[in-house]
Amino acid sequence: MAPHCSGAPAEWKNVTVITWFDVGEDARGVVAIGAQATGVIAIGQVATGFVAIGQLARGVIVVGQLAAGVVTIGQLSFGVGWNAGMLGVGGTSPGWLVLPVLDRHAPLGGQLSGVRGLLRILALLGLGVVWWLLVGVPLVEGLLVEGAVLRPIPELR
Repeated sequence: MAPHCSGAPAEWKNVTVITWFDVGEDARGVVAIGAQATGVIAIGQVATGFVAIGQLARGVIVVGQLAAGVVTIGQLSFGVGWNAGMLGVGGTSPGWLVLPVLDRHAPLGGQLSGVRGLLRILALLGLGVVWWLLVGVPLVEGLLVEGAVLRPIPELR
């Protein structure tokens, strides 16, 4: 009798694997392409990822019609750090219709002294908090919660 065949019942143990590439309606993987894509790189109608491209895209580096992220490009966009779009709010921005919280021409927003500077810093912190609540938490949950990108598979031991 072989050493691994001791007659004891087999035990199932869950092993977590990373889904590297997923395509489908509800795609979840490091690279995800689908209607509702969640991944490090997400491409889809509703895309959530570190790099997200889609109609409703949210993440860190984002391109989409409705974009919310740290660095965004979109028609209606919300960017904490940099925002280029047709209409939106951002920390800094090169556009005319995008409301920059900080001055776009001077480094670090130009003069941040006095009441006006304090209001600009508070507005930027407010953008960061709103981003974390609306985008950051779902992004972390989507990438790190078991069953999303990390999927358990049973293994016979």
